[in-house]
Amino acid sequence: MSDHGAFHTLTITGSEFRSNNTKDFLVSLGEGRTCNVTAVTSTTVTCTARNLTAGSHPLSVFVQPAGIASMERPLFVEVPSKPGGVGPLTGAGTLREHNVTLAVPTFPMNQWANISVRIGGSTCKITEINNTSLKCVAPSGAEGRVIIIIPDGQNATSVEGFFYNSSLSLGIIFLSPEKVSATGFETLAISGRGFGTDGAHGEVRVGDQVCPVLHWTETLVTCQVPAGLRPGQHFVLLATREKNYSRVGFVNVTFSVTGSSLRRGSVYGGTALLLKGGGFGDNCSLIDVAVGEDMTCDVASCSNDTIRCVTRRIQRRHYIRNTGSLIGYGPGYAWEPKKLAITEGDAVAWAWQRSDPFSLLSYNVFSTPSPSVKDFDGKGFRSGPATPAGTFGYAFPNSGTYYYASDPLSNGIVLSGQVEVTAPTPGFHTIRVTVAGVEAEYKPNGQVVSVTLDECGANPTAVEAISGCPDGYPTIEDKSAFVFVTHLCWTPQITGVSANQTPVSEIFSGLQVTVGTTLNITGTGFGSNTCKAKVKIGETHCRVTSVSDRGLSCTVEDQEDLISLRPLPIEVTIADSTDDDA
Repeated sequence: MSDHGAFHTLTITGSEFRSNNTKDFLVSLGEGRTCNVTAVTSTTVTCTARNLTAGSHPLSVFVQPAGIASMERPLFVEVPSKPGGVGPLTGAGTLREHNVTLAVPTFPMNQWANISVRIGGSTCKITEINNTSLKCVAPSGAEGRVIIIIPDGQNATSVEGFFYNSSLSLGIIFLSPEKVSATGFETLAISGRGFGTDGAHGEVRVGDQVCPVLHWTETLVTCQVPAGLRPGQHFVLLATREKNYSRVGFVNVTFSVTGSSLRRGSVYGGTALLLKGGGFGDNCSLIDVAVGEDMTCDVASCSNDTIRCVTRRIQRRHYIRNTGSLIGYGPGYAWEPKKLAITEGDAVAWAWQRSDPFSLLSYNVFSTPSPSVKDFDGKGFRSGPATPAGTFGYAFPNSGTYYYASDPLSNGIVLSGQVEVTAPTPGFHTIRVTVAGVEAEYKPNGQVVSVTLDECGANPTAVEAISGCPDGYPTIEDKSAFVFVTHLCWTPQITGVSANQTPVSEIFSGLQVTVGTTLNITGTGFGSNTCKAKVKIGETHCRVTSVSDRGLSCTVEDQEDLISLRPLPIEVTIADSTDDDA
């Protein structure tokens, strides 16, 4: 066998090679490798193999039409274990770590795990290896020769020589800023020397993310910090045209919650909450505050160290379909589920369609006063005339048992059911803050801050305690978390609503209001501060004129958002801005 670098020429001797056509011969070297036959005689076969790795390769010869040639014993082609060449000829510098690619075409696969590389007396950590090359991260250090250590312990030094070259070093002088936010988009500046001017082929990485280059010169590189970096320290890498990475330094992502206002309030939401910390940024649209699984906190304002939000219970949507079966009739003759349990404020969506394309059935849904009465009660909800397919939704704001039915089908069958609505369950809810999808660190420092409502001035009077509510702060076992506590005793209660003037109609129940109507709402827990009480009729605000702990009054001044002849819910919110000690 003769070695020509990437090619190996084999001469196989034997007898009775009766064909002179090279296409009649196939030489195999195992594992799918073949040797290209270039010449044959009656006693020899010559072939060329490309890129054989070091090690033993089993030899077999197939001749048409005789078949596999016989051998007195198994024959192997032995390729010595030595580097076929090392490059590049110069290193990338002495000041920073760099990626180095070495051409080593003769290392066998079964020896890859044992190969090591040393440069200038220091280990070059191998990151990738294959049949033709290996890549390693060259450490910072003195200039020196490359030494490749192969499995048998023999030191193989490159013939051409590979050295650190200090003249190629990247000189890093300054990295700014050292602190960035999880929202990203800040400009990161790297100043120094030796960056080159070919920024189109350069790259900057912060942690495992690319920092898009904004500007690139011989002495200055700037990039836009990517969004979504997790809190903590991230290394900054700079790559030149040759993709040799230099570790420039580190940036710290500061994103934490350290303090808050008193974390307790109504099960229905509406509690003002103030969070203190750092790294929030000033783009409120990127901030999400979750309060357990059942509540969220709508961000009203934010700064880099403060988030002000108002809790809101998340409305769940439940589905009822006409897929239930009735004995003797099959599917399409009952609502499914027939009984549904939900929480106040949740919505129910009824959906129906014909199960048989040849069916003549049509459906609708409406509220009834009891399970035995199948007629519309005249004051609840109704989807309209029966249709072959359709949907209808309705939100249930109050606790109670609600019954519903449909117009009789063509065979007289009535689909009916009930919805059981209960008040939200009091409990403990873990607060989680995310910015651009990255969650903050939580470092409670015991600080309890007050919530200032702009419309109420600084430090508004605290809401008067509701009878039966505990004065202390509930004990939370997890001291590393921020937990919001909800309870009915911290929830104002409405017991009655009346109006000073209201039209009278025989076909509509409930209060009928117009511009100038004053509503008088009685209950408990309203406090005494008018600026902290909010009343809405549907989406229309009712201006509060007076408040006491057991009653409030408001006047309807705008009917632009009022929908004529449609029932609208009345919502009362008392902003709890207590600054009691935790």
